[in-house]
Amino acid sequence: MKRYFISILLVWVPLAFMVPMASAQSDASKAINPEYLKARDKARVEFKAGRYLEAAQAFEQAFGYSTKGNLLYNIGFCYEKAGEIVTAVEFYQRFIDAMPGSKQRATVQGKIAALKKQIRFQKVSVSTSPTGATIYLDDKSKGALGRAPLNFDLVPGQYVILAELKGHEAKKEKVTVYEGRPAMIDLTLMASSEVGTIDFIVYERDAVVMIDGKNIGKSPIQEPIRLKAGMHTLNIVKPGFVTWTRKLNLKPGSKERLEIELVREQEGSLSGSSNDGSNLGPWILGGTGIAMGVASIGFGVVASGLYTQLEEKERRGELIASQDVDTGQTLVMTTNLLAGLSLAAVVGGVIWWVVDDPGVERSSSLEARVILDGSGGGSVGFGGQF
Repeated sequence: MKRYFISILLVWVPLAFMVPMASAQSDASKAINPEYLKARDKARVEFKAGRYLEAAQAFEQAFGYSTKGNLLYNIGFCYEKAGEIVTAVEFYQRFIDAMPGSKQRATVQGKIAALKKQIRFQKVSVSTSPTGATIYLDDKSKGALGRAPLNFDLVPGQYVILAELKGHEAKKEKVTVYEGRPAMIDLTLMASSEVGTIDFIVYERDAVVMIDGKNIGKSPIQEPIRLKAGMHTLNIVKPGFVTWTRKLNLKPGSKERLEIELVREQEGSLSGSSNDGSNLGPWILGGTGIAMGVASIGFGVVASGLYTQLEEKERRGELIASQDVDTGQTLVMTTNLLAGLSLAAVVGGVIWWVVDDPGVERSSSLEARVILDGSGGGSVGFGGQF
């Protein structure tokens, strides 16, 4: 009997201590988040000061710490006071959905109905080629709007229109709906059989990847890029690195994997040209020559005009000032000098461009290698072109 009593004590005594501890933990879990209180108090201050937009944002921050349904009403009310009618309606509706049994439900529904009358909707027309594509607004989670051609109303603002059609590539397009102006969107969908894929593996982060002059994002590019088959110009740009350029003839259904390691500018300078084969030197020299040629023509016209005036004075027997003669000689010399320099610069630019063949690939860095001699010794040499 004594042993039985001791065993009961061993079980119940620890439980007696654990119950208060569990209760304390429960009370702690019910404690109000200090970050919530901070955001709520800030919202109240902003509201009293008449800064309703700031108050709405602070209430949204508080909602992130404590998802109380009443906060949704506060947010909607602040947006209404700030004149953001569309956003106010959104949060009022969220309040009704979150608290269907609220005594304020009927009042808030009346607010929503009244506010919607203030919203000026604009007509939006979406067509696709080929027709029949399913149209989504912003993202697919909201459900389809219907099949193109499609007409619907939107409040002014920015949206993303998504079109999907079996056997074709999905198409996304950002559109802006302006007040007082109907929006017409026409999307052309590519057949999947006419599309190829490029997978970019760029070893430098935050390099801008461009296709046909269009920025498609910064490295790393997570998803393969699907493009219409044909010739495309690819560029990868990052400050401090030589621009990488390549022309790619993409075949239908092909999958191209490009692994790109950019070369730093100081390394690229050792090779005499960048890895994209471009060199601005010949163009700058040739352009300078053309500019000097244009200037020489200008001086020649002025000299010719002055010569005509002096010739007319001589015919009439009038005296010709010596400074006019000096000016004419200076203009003629300047014209000849500029013409000569222009010709030399243009010819030099052409020769430079021909000699500096962009089709010849050059090593972008020095490559060390060990060369064994006949005596069994070794020497370090450097390979690569300068």
